[in-house]
Amino acid sequence: MQYDHPDLVANYRGNNGDGTFTNDYNFYDPSGTCATSITPCDNSGHGTHTMGTMVAKNGIGVAPNAKWIAAKGCESFQNCWEADLLAAGQWILAPTDHNGQNPRPDLAPNIVNNSWGGGQTAFYQDIVEAWNSAGIFEAFAAGNDGDGKTCSTTAAPSAQDTSYGVGAYDSTGKIASFSGFGPSPVDGSAKPNISAPGVNVRSTWPGSTYKVENGTSMATPHVAGAVGLLWSAAPSLIGNIDETRTLLNEGARDVDDTHCGGTAGMNNVWGEASSTSSPPSTRPRTPPSP
Repeated sequence: MQYDHPDLVANYRGNNGDGTFTNDYNFYDPSGTCATSITPCDNSGHGTHTMGTMVAKNGIGVAPNAKWIAAKGCESFQNCWEADLLAAGQWILAPTDHNGQNPRPDLAPNIVNNSWGGGQTAFYQDIVEAWNSAGIFEAFAAGNDGDGKTCSTTAAPSAQDTSYGVGAYDSTGKIASFSGFGPSPVDGSAKPNISAPGVNVRSTWPGSTYKVENGTSMATPHVAGAVGLLWSAAPSLIGNIDETRTLLNEGARDVDDTHCGGTAGMNNVWGEASSTSSPPSTRPRTPPSP
């Protein structure tokens, strides 16, 4: 993350408001990529772009008044080692200081965006189930391995039944050619769960600039931001994962494309399904960082 981007810096939870920053509990770099592993950095642009779609000011972010924190689970755009991703997932449950000590579950975020994925394994399922049980809403990118026709091209963790997977469409309402389709190659579940704008998305970029990008990575933060707005408007929903998913699904526009199976209301191209397999998550939570 470029934590001091003009459209992001005011929302960073580590901003002390006096020109200084506290990165403990607000940023974590298990990859050791950043210069000191203490100060937020972005060596690919991806994190700054996705965060901007969620919370950036000046008409860019979906939820521009939400606070943000970040965990750098990928050392680069191409390399996301499982150990780092697992460490980042655990940190989300209970943020720590920069030494990985003194965990504070009371500082866990309300919502976590995951614009990453790959492969066809269930290695992240325990993390997702722990987030859901803790009342942390998660959204995962469906992946960019599609060709507009072939089915079962979505990738894990989005493809895992317990995850809320997000596909991408363009400004004309057409599904993106790269958007991953179901059914899940991991467990056969219906995927994606929902779709969001992911083509020619303009957002923040390192160097205090802006850039247009494509991908389900760009679609997913639209959903994470939408949940931030929903929970701000209806605080009784905070931590209630099942009801939140249901409301998102009910509010989605059905698109009838069943060539990968499903129905007009829920299919493996666009999604829009209610998830009934994940454990109920109704414990109220009020941590400060959507």
